[in-house]
Amino acid sequence: MSIEIISQLCDEHLNGEQKETLKAMGARLEKDGASYLEIHFASLPRKIGRSFVEAEAEAKVNGLRLASMRHCDLAASELLVRNAEHGSSLDLFQLYDQGDALERRMILKALNFLPGDATSIRLLQEAHRTNDEEIFRAAYADTALPAAILDNDDFYRGVLKSAFMNLEYDRLLDVAKRATEELSEMLLEFMSEREAAGRKPWPGSLELASHAPSPGVLGRVAGDIQHGDDARRLHAVRGAGNLIRQGNEFLVAQLKAQGQQERNAQVKSEIANILSTISK
Repeated sequence: MSIEIISQLCDEHLNGEQKETLKAMGARLEKDGASYLEIHFASLPRKIGRSFVEAEAEAKVNGLRLASMRHCDLAASELLVRNAEHGSSLDLFQLYDQGDALERRMILKALNFLPGDATSIRLLQEAHRTNDEEIFRAAYADTALPAAILDNDDFYRGVLKSAFMNLEYDRLLDVAKRATEELSEMLLEFMSEREAAGRKPWPGSLELASHAPSPGVLGRVAGDIQHGDDARRLHAVRGAGNLIRQGNEFLVAQLKAQGQQERNAQVKSEIANILSTISK
């Protein structure tokens, strides 16, 4: 558990009134135990506020993007960590199950500061089942927790639902570390299903698949380097960079050719970065 870390974050990002409110709630928690949270946890958004923490976009703590946290998420995390440190009998799953969307979101964010135990896994599984996109994002976006604690089956399902919801690839932290040929096959199949239905595939499919390419990934990447959609082309270019580093050097000539005609500044910059890296 990370009481020092979350307490420091609260000290840095909450204002004076918010800190005093949290301090008073912490004192009541010390006195009344888990029953206090069961009754008063829902009041955190009102008492502390729902504004997002001001932080650099890539600033991370405990594998979590700090800018994805609201002030009430910080306060909830501190109270839940303090409660857990005292060996409380609080049933975190029941608190989640009985809570509204905001309460569930706070609990899912707090998991990043709690032990990655069976309860955390169960809560991520439950968040995967929801149709509420905000709750799903709280569990799977801007955090490395799913990649750290889920088994392959649950992790794959989380990635595929992220693709279905068109969640930005860069918000799925550490997913490349869990890439496998099996997952790549699933992503290619999902791309084909979307295309057959006349829908856009998830742009991040080939970038993720390129980390552990299954048969078909190489050809897909080579084709999408010239795709008309900027997002697909960008991720294909990044995928090509991964494949080149794995020894598929024939893609170098294709990247050079695309770089000469590329009009999108971000894609052009990505190509230049890849080519400069492999030439060293």
